[in-house]
Amino acid sequence: MSRHNEIVVRRNSFEIDPEGHPLAPAIIAFNRGNGWYRVVLDQPDRGVWIGLADLSSDRSEIDRRLSQLEAAWGGHAGYAATSLVQQVSHPLISLLSWCVLSGPDIPAIAPGSVWLRQHPHGSFDRLAISGDLFVPQGSSMGSDDESVATGVGAMIVDSLSPLVIAIREVRKVGLTGLWHGVRDLVARTFLMAGSTLRSVETGMSAAEAILTRAPDVIRATPRWHRDQTTGMWFSLRSVCCLAYTGVGGLYCDTCPLLDDEEVIHRLASNVAGAS
Repeated sequence: MSRHNEIVVRRNSFEIDPEGHPLAPAIIAFNRGNGWYRVVLDQPDRGVWIGLADLSSDRSEIDRRLSQLEAAWGGHAGYAATSLVQQVSHPLISLLSWCVLSGPDIPAIAPGSVWLRQHPHGSFDRLAISGDLFVPQGSSMGSDDESVATGVGAMIVDSLSPLVIAIREVRKVGLTGLWHGVRDLVARTFLMAGSTLRSVETGMSAAEAILTRAPDVIRATPRWHRDQTTGMWFSLRSVCCLAYTGVGGLYCDTCPLLDDEEVIHRLASNVAGAS
């Protein structure tokens, strides 16, 4: 998978000039500052794309993809399930975070309006969205904008619910772990978007506003840690992604299975190594 994956934003089945698109401010900011994905305005080719609704209803396809991930990462069903959910949710939540913090509009996300492009090696490398815009914000989101926060949280859960439930049925993995992984991703993604767009504190406030008003499956108050030397903020995971069960047996730096002292030591070492 290339360093720059594309999130294709499509509306009303027409190719759109970014300068005239309602999401132009967010798209321009996203492309300038996001280090992993980028937005292009185009139409997905149905030959190499699969709808999120279609994927979520196709148990055999989900089983095939989970089997590929299990083979690649050492056979653990829980980590494969988490990875598949993250493959779908990461670009979706990344785009939402930049739209929420940039304003003034947010794309409407639903299983029927999301498509995923299948990479030759089996993963998804592009995400396409079409349909109407979510209720316009009028201005960039602040922590007091309850209606936007509630709407964004509900969209995330409603969009991913069919897929999460289907994965649970295919592999009998825990729903709580899958949803808490999405919750952690919301916190981490908004923090990173805020640090680039406006301020880390703005991103953290937006994440807190969304997660504390979200449906029960992801509702929580995020946990943060600030490095005492540099002042950098980090999002702490609430659930283990099970990466340590795969090839290499390594724990993430903010894994909740590690004690707080070890997490703080790892984060401080990373900051020192990057400076």
